[in-house]
Amino acid sequence: MTDGIQTPAPFDFAGHAQRAAAEYLKRQAFYRDLAFAVSRILEECLQARDIKVQTVQHRAKSAASLTEKAATPSEDNPNAPRYSDPLRQITDLAGVRIITYFPATLDEIDALLASEFEIVERSDKSEALLAEEKFGYQSVHYLVRLRAERASLAEYKRHAGVIVEVQVRTVLQHAWAEIEHDIQYKSANAIPVEIRRRFMALAGMLEIADREFQAIGDANRALESHAEERLEQGDAAGLEITPNSLKLFLNNRLGPDGRISDWTYDWTTRLLKQLGFRDLKQVETAVAQYDDNQLSQIAEGNRQGQTTRFELMLLAAMGEPFIQRNRLSQYDWFQSRQREHLKKMRDAGIPTATYDPDQEAIKSGAMVDGWPDKIREAQDMPKIVLNGQEWTRLTYGEEQLDYGSNHQPCHDCGALKGQYHVDGCDVEECPACHEQAIGCGCNLAEGEVALKLRSKAGDV
Repeated sequence: MTDGIQTPAPFDFAGHAQRAAAEYLKRQAFYRDLAFAVSRILEECLQARDIKVQTVQHRAKSAASLTEKAATPSEDNPNAPRYSDPLRQITDLAGVRIITYFPATLDEIDALLASEFEIVERSDKSEALLAEEKFGYQSVHYLVRLRAERASLAEYKRHAGVIVEVQVRTVLQHAWAEIEHDIQYKSANAIPVEIRRRFMALAGMLEIADREFQAIGDANRALESHAEERLEQGDAAGLEITPNSLKLFLNNRLGPDGRISDWTYDWTTRLLKQLGFRDLKQVETAVAQYDDNQLSQIAEGNRQGQTTRFELMLLAAMGEPFIQRNRLSQYDWFQSRQREHLKKMRDAGIPTATYDPDQEAIKSGAMVDGWPDKIREAQDMPKIVLNGQEWTRLTYGEEQLDYGSNHQPCHDCGALKGQYHVDGCDVEECPACHEQAIGCGCNLAEGEVALKLRSKAGDV
């Protein structure tokens, strides 16, 4: 007491938090089950709407985290707890987090949550961060409850009316949130100006990266849509050979096969480029006269999978060049098996060796005689040594400058997107300094050429 005024006793924050934690531990399993139930509903709804996300996580709040939160003083009265009734007032006892790849998916999930749950509160954390002058990267938090019709079902009745926090963020937003706990300064007023500037720059970079990933995703979908439209119209001229466009082509030509993995389409795409094919029109021309089922019966005695039937069509079309240019040609078993297939085809009266993409390129004037072999040889030289240090060469399309790799081969050496340039190409970029490789100077050491090693893949 001071001058007749009684000073209130200090609030027992530790005891308050411990009592809340003890009570919470009795119900933690309930909140764990609730979080799991909501995550399961979300996973099923995301799948039904074909919304692709990286992951859906769920958890019940840890007792340690609840203890820390329950011991937090009120902002208005430091001698009173922020949460007088923690188990009722703390809203993230059950939590679910959805991590997406692209920012546009956030809007799709927003619509999903509004349709499937009762939204009690929605908050965009970027706005709160600005208002509180704190550093961070935006994400959206929701407080939701099960809708009455779902909560009336037997398996959900005990969870009726209970709030769950749902966080929705992109992969980059999640990366920021994960390291944010280790950032010492949270207030713009407390942090040194130079550090503040770097924080703001980093947050801006992450936002730009998110937008660029979205733009890339949109562009990729547009290319896929364009390729699909062209192929449905029977127009494959100039269409780039990619795993997605090849899958569309083979589905149209040979029929879909759900057993084929993305890795297989990637492998077959690289095989086509190694064989010398420049676009899907050449592929279409090469296999046009062949019946995939007939070739499969002749070679294997039964109907094989989609890509195996396709490779048999390529073998028939190209004959010996298919074997020699194939990455598997180093194995005797591969060569003998393919020649056995060829003999069976010829014995059955199938015309073989009717098409060579190299010769088509030479006839059209796109390449001089022997140049396709130089491109193939370049693919076996992925490594380079500059001043004693080994580097991986950059492929066409990885350059900082845009040379139109999405639309055309390299204008100087003819490499396709994803292929290594022919030695001496004026487009190839130095992996060390990212300048033009033929004139950057990184290949010179004390007047002598230090560019000494170009080794075959896997040999270094």
